[in-house]
Amino acid sequence: MLWIIPDKQWDYLIAIAKEESVQQITASAFLKRHKIGTPSVSRRLADALCEKGLLNDDSTLDGTLYSLSDVFLSHWMERL
Repeated sequence: MLWIIPDKQWDYLIAIAKEESVQQITASAFLKRHKIGTPSVSRRLADALCEKGLLNDDSTLDGTLYSLSDVFLSHWMERL
């Protein structure tokens, strides 16, 4: 399926790809490093991308782990 996503969502996918996976999407270090904004913005972006199937949210014993659904896309985005 082809998705046209807003720039903010695209940038968020790149941020997750560069980290490989993120457990604390609302942590200030993650937000500042990737210039995401507030924790609520991060949560909304993650939720929107999960709904589109572009982002996985896997439950672990330590919380939720976020990563890109497509490994090839993730490897490509790491280099952007």
